[in-house]
Amino acid sequence: MNFLKKLPYLILIVLSTAISASELLTFQGSDGQSYLNWSSLVKKVEPIDNPFLTMSHTDLEMMKDYASLNRRVESNSSVFTEEDIRAYQSEMDSIAVELKASGLNPLELIEARNKIMEQQYHQITSPNPEVVDQTWKMLGFIAPIDFDGTKVTRFFLVPTAGACIHTPAPPPNQIIMVEFEQGIELKRLEDPIWVEGKLESEMVTGVASYYDGQSQVDAIYTMKADESQFYK
Repeated sequence: MNFLKKLPYLILIVLSTAISASELLTFQGSDGQSYLNWSSLVKKVEPIDNPFLTMSHTDLEMMKDYASLNRRVESNSSVFTEEDIRAYQSEMDSIAVELKASGLNPLELIEARNKIMEQQYHQITSPNPEVVDQTWKMLGFIAPIDFDGTKVTRFFLVPTAGACIHTPAPPPNQIIMVEFEQGIELKRLEDPIWVEGKLESEMVTGVASYYDGQSQVDAIYTMKADESQFYK
């Protein structure tokens, strides 16, 4: 999957991102209707200790450099000479001394980072079982996939306008691939729309495209919409 291939690069080092358990929330729109909150699509996880939250900016930057050097040293890549490896190890030793002066152990921090990354990976690629196989009304924006003439019949519903086209795609747990047989006359990506239907879980990939851009997108939710209208 496209997003999953990028994942190791997106979270090479965890700095100040906290993982929090989702709450099943709905909200009332200005039209008086009740909508499922996007945060409810996030699977609940048990909070784990995140030492990066209390680290200073300087220590975070040093740890980022240490992690980068450590990856090179452990890569066993022929790109790096023995002299390179010795130089990287020397830099790591110097950084470790400074971090330890702040009461930090870089090896323990790398282990903590790996645990956080593993939990993030699980969370963004797993559906929230509390919302699947139920009928919901969701409010969001269209990233078109398929057209029938001038009407969009299949699209990604995303929480922000222009996502997947003008800006990077959200994580898979914040995207719903929607099929709507009747089709929708889309005039602007910035127009909010609501869809209603049974929310199901399936890892899917599609190409979101519009006249000024396209991208391959991964999602873990699908919906065959029974009804859809632009939000007023």
